[in-house]
This record gives sequence, structure tokens and C-alpha cells, in this order.
Amino acid sequence: MGFLRIIRKWALRDKMPIREIARRTGVSRIEAVGRHRSETDG
Repeated sequence: MGFLRIIRKWALRDKMPIREIARRTGVSRIEAVGRHRSETDG
């Protein structure tokens, strides 16, 4: 759950691009987008 919280914080609060989030976390952009969307949709 902590990983999702980091992605959500960077994307929504810090307005960080998904590409930068993927670079910092070491995951692909598609995975970062998927985790971000799954967290915000429900």
C-alpha cells in the first residue's frame, strides 16, 4: 500500500509527470499509470 501512496502523492499533490515517477521508482511507465489509475478510480 505504501508504494501506491507514493505514486499518488507524486502524481496528484506534487504534479510530477508519470515518466519521472517511473524513473524514480524503477517501474515502467505503464505500470506506474496503472497503479495510479487503480488508486484514483476506486
